[in-house]
Amino acid sequence: MAPPTGGQARVVRAERREDVFRRAAEQGVDLDAHIEFVIQALEGVGPKLGLAGPAA
Repeated sequence: MAPPTGGQARVVRAERREDVFRRAAEQGVDLDAHIEFVIQALEGVGPKLGLAGPAA
């Protein structure tokens, strides 16, 4: 993972599955569609992120 730039620290934390579903519902977001969107967006930059290769 690349270090943060510009003095901005990034924090990654675990999210409880229930919280993810609840927040998506509160925002009116179709979670399955959002996950598919993110996967498609990451496909183009996957190799740069060290995510190259087919899914296991």
